[in-house]
Amino acid sequence: MNKPSNFNLNLKIQVFKTIMQALRWDQRFLFVIRFLMQKAKIKKSDFFHGSDFALENRERFKLQLDILALHAALKQTIGDDRALRTMISVLQTSASEAFLETMQLITKLTSMK
Repeated sequence: MNKPSNFNLNLKIQVFKTIMQALRWDQRFLFVIRFLMQKAKIKKSDFFHGSDFALENRERFKLQLDILALHAALKQTIGDDRALRTMISVLQTSASEAFLETMQLITKLTSMK
């Protein structure tokens, strides 16, 4: 089984930090419980197990399904409007994280030549 890359792990950590900053302390526990329930529900679905794409791109697919579970849990915890704003913030943060990671990789590759 493939071990998640450092990039995926760093991205997940950054996503959770961003979400936790958007929640009040009393909403955090409820959000985590709802997230785990949504994640379990998605894992049981036929879509997760039956798709050839899911089997070929397991880690990437799991990350995408985690994002869906995050949104569903946020929506249940803080409502549609705030969940959407929080997810936009998460996407902006994760995009900047991906950009920084890519730039570091390019810098390393350039210095190796």
